[in-house]
Amino acid sequence: MLIRIYNKDKEILKQIKEFIKCGNIYTRKSNNVSELTISDKKACLNFLKGIYPYSVLKKRQIDYLFNNFIFELGKNNKNFDLTYFNSFKANKGKDKWLTARSIK
Repeated sequence: MLIRIYNKDKEILKQIKEFIKCGNIYTRKSNNVSELTISDKKACLNFLKGIYPYSVLKKRQIDYLFNNFIFELGKNNKNFDLTYFNSFKANKGKDKWLTARSIK
């Protein structure tokens, strides 16, 4: 699982990282956009639980993850329906912060 949060203001991402106590920040030199990446399954689960009550656009995706994704370390998600999960995107192509890629 991989959660990405993009922002042009790197300081905002640093504050989020400090608050959630996980993730890595990268900055693209080409467009100066920074990205906070969370890749640890347990950290992703904790992050999703924390934002769930406040989620509007991503609530369906998060519900689907809670009910269909295996967050236990060492367990794979080869039967996870990535196409169905990605069909929940509200702004196809623009709303990428919670896009599942090669979930294993």
